[in-house]
Amino acid sequence: MRKETGAGVLAALLTVTPVVAGANEAAVNPLITPDPIIEKGEMPSQEGEIDLIGQKEVELVNQRFSQFLAGEGEFDEERINQTLMKNSSIGFRDLGYFFSNGKYYFSIQATLLHCEDGENSQYLALGIKDRNGDRVIKGVEWPTAWLVKPGVERCYVFFRKGLNYKSDYDGLLFENENEAKEYTRGLVGKRLLVSLLYDDYNKKSDQNEEILSYFDYLNSKNLINVNFAADLLFPEKKDLMEPDKDLFEKIKKIKTKSKNITSLNEMRTMIDNNEDFPVTYAFEYNLDEK
Repeated sequence: MRKETGAGVLAALLTVTPVVAGANEAAVNPLITPDPIIEKGEMPSQEGEIDLIGQKEVELVNQRFSQFLAGEGEFDEERINQTLMKNSSIGFRDLGYFFSNGKYYFSIQATLLHCEDGENSQYLALGIKDRNGDRVIKGVEWPTAWLVKPGVERCYVFFRKGLNYKSDYDGLLFENENEAKEYTRGLVGKRLLVSLLYDDYNKKSDQNEEILSYFDYLNSKNLINVNFAADLLFPEKKDLMEPDKDLFEKIKKIKTKSKNITSLNEMRTMIDNNEDFPVTYAFEYNLDEK
């Protein structure tokens, strides 16, 4: 695992040059222990054991989904509100839309409920609120396969200490796709700020072919991301900051709804059917969240 350091807006992430950190530096970023979810790739020797393990995983994830939707246990409203990322310029913003840079990307705030591996990506089940303020679960794709492509190195996980969004952040790059997926699984139950493009990111002519292909893939999902944003809890117009207004103009007349997830099997079916998911290029979390 490699470590990035920096401060400033998240937009800079798409163009920074990675710096390799030593093993001791990476060690200061401990993994959060995930719930005991069994990976589908683990194959016990007996068929009955396989069925039992698969059933247990489904039960654990579905229980977490139900608890979030009902606002029970660790997902009750008061506890979540205490762990939401804050910004002195923005003030309190609930689960849902968080902010935009006013040019090409926006961020949402959500609770990570599950990570499901796909063929070329990891899919995040995010607990969030819809435009009516009701709790729902949405799927977002994190294209982890790009991690193994030479010269790309643009799938980031960032962490901050404390709830102040304006604080400095550290960022991780990963040695391989499996390492990235394992790290993300350790964040289940935490609040994430998840960033997505809503307008084309301008590519540079001197970037290598793999980077250009990666940006083409991200840009191809912009309409899906915009429709996704339109179905989320959004601040009232009077509470919008200037950078928020560009995205608000794009979504205010959109009536379509993005698909909700109610169970792990439903999420797996969506992945197996190659349904369109909104796509994130980076996300971050609060290292101090317990």
